[in-house]
Amino acid sequence: MAGRLFVAWVAGPWIAFDAAVHAIGDQQWLSFEMTQTEGQTAEILVTREQTGWQQLSQDQPRSVLVSWSPTGAGADAVLMAKGELRDIPSDLFSSRQTLIIACAPTDINDRLIAYAKANLDIAPYVEKLMSDFDPEDPESYLAARADVYHVDPATHALSIMSEVEGERIVDMTAVALFGNGKSQDSAGDGGKLVRTLRARLSVAWTQTAQGICDISQAIGHIDTLDPTFSGRVQSILTATEAEGWSVGTGFAATSEKLYTDARILNVAHYRSSRLEHLNNQYSSDTILLSRDVFADALMPQHRVRVTRCPMAYDYRQDREEAIYAALELPLQTYGLESDADDIVDYAIRDIFTDPSIIEYESGREYLEGQIVRYNGFPYRCLQTHYSLGFSSLPDRKVPLPDGGVGSVALPSPSYWRRISDSWAVHPEIYSFADTATGRGVILHIMHRLRKEGLRRLRYRRVRMTFRWEDAMSLTLRDAIRFDVPWGAGETRSVVGKVISLVHRWPEAGAPIVEVEVGVSIGADYRYAPEEPAYGELDYVEPSFSAGTAYLDDIVHHTYADAISMPVFVDYLRYPFYAVSNVLVRNEAARQASVATALARKNSDPRQCSVIAPTGLKIRLKSLAPRGTLRREVDVYGQLLAAPTGVDLS
Repeated sequence: MAGRLFVAWVAGPWIAFDAAVHAIGDQQWLSFEMTQTEGQTAEILVTREQTGWQQLSQDQPRSVLVSWSPTGAGADAVLMAKGELRDIPSDLFSSRQTLIIACAPTDINDRLIAYAKANLDIAPYVEKLMSDFDPEDPESYLAARADVYHVDPATHALSIMSEVEGERIVDMTAVALFGNGKSQDSAGDGGKLVRTLRARLSVAWTQTAQGICDISQAIGHIDTLDPTFSGRVQSILTATEAEGWSVGTGFAATSEKLYTDARILNVAHYRSSRLEHLNNQYSSDTILLSRDVFADALMPQHRVRVTRCPMAYDYRQDREEAIYAALELPLQTYGLESDADDIVDYAIRDIFTDPSIIEYESGREYLEGQIVRYNGFPYRCLQTHYSLGFSSLPDRKVPLPDGGVGSVALPSPSYWRRISDSWAVHPEIYSFADTATGRGVILHIMHRLRKEGLRRLRYRRVRMTFRWEDAMSLTLRDAIRFDVPWGAGETRSVVGKVISLVHRWPEAGAPIVEVEVGVSIGADYRYAPEEPAYGELDYVEPSFSAGTAYLDDIVHHTYADAISMPVFVDYLRYPFYAVSNVLVRNEAARQASVATALARKNSDPRQCSVIAPTGLKIRLKSLAPRGTLRREVDVYGQLLAAPTGVDLS
């Protein structure tokens, strides 16, 4: 017995269902059909006799409450669906009218967005750096979840449900198909069956580092007999440049200490010897001639110390990382699948811009603590307000104290305060994949592959038609167990997730429920030790040693090329790294030797600093870029478990 269906027209969706009012027998409708499909809102088609232009009246009710009683008595009716008429039929004068009713609120998209932001904005399932992420698109929050949105047709409550697994399994093996009909089988709509899904993400950026390095400590002090060196060292330091370097803000500073103690410079105290030459041979007799020459000279020594020498560095290096991700699926069947699918290319936004910071727009409300970007800079909202412009409030004029004449203008507080900038990653990074943000993107991509893989594993679709009373309790959240032909007169039990439901109550004939299910052919590697262990497959490097990461039912490894670091940007602020070499020519010891030579020639030894002036040359580490530095990152993963709708062994 199919029971009885009631369709009651009411003023609006706010009307609560009351069986005594809405499950009565004087309702006029000819046929009824309600279609529910995963990821979509339910839709009702009601056919009734022509009502003419009455449909245009504003007093005409445009909402319905659909209820069903298993006994046929109105008192036993339970609410099945509610909805609103969305469009007026095109021909109001036809003998019959088919009305389309949507079982969802009119603002369903706004409600889905609010639901997604409140409940689904969780990493790694949501990654705002992905180029296809739209914060105002509800589907963006399901890009890496094997779930779909569900709007309850009776309550309009929002939730998500799995695409491949039911929350309960309803055993329909003993339930006969309507009219002794047969099940209809077709291929799934997830695409071709593959063993491995692949994805690629290319990330290009310019590594930058700017700052100031005080190189004075690397120079130290210089001893010289040159009295002009202290004055020349300023120009020497300011002329010190290399690619990527320039003189920093401020000025170089030196200090000088003068040693002025008068001393006797022993410039020519020496002994000379001469060997006597006899018959082309040197005799053993040596005539020693010696003389002592003394010269008085005041030779002050200068110790020049560089106390400050700021140098600005600006390092820029183009880099690119190609991240290849592969996810192996747990298949039961072999030989029907392809080895690997085509590579899916993903893209991300600017990695140096925090995607959570929105651009400021006038004409909307901002909450206290909310961060926006205005003219390229981030600002935090200081108090909740409706903003018509970004400027501060006008100054307030208050009277002078103590009865003074006139008034004084006091600045009003701004609604915004500028804060320090933040990046998704820091511009100085050598690698995107090695950052926490990069690892999060990789996990997100692996979950996107997981979602796609589970869809592919839902390899078969089966359609069945049941009597209304036998399948009335089924929902899109369910899976059902039923038998399918196996061969040679045998059958095998199968479990399939409900994909769609069509409830039909025709004008003539028995009411039915058409059920479509998806059957997965996955396996569970976690409980199947006979399967090859991960790492034994051909495409996995045997020398792989980059570690393992687990999340949900995915295990994945990461292998990457070594990072090329021609410049350690973290060290550029340290003088002993920034300065490659300090060359000092003609220090005090060298000049003293020159002074000695001058004295031997009876010349003024104080001319040593003229003949051998002290010189200084500083060589900084070159910051010249080396073209684009490329690196490959390979991520190999395995989905450990997938629904097993049928045992194919």
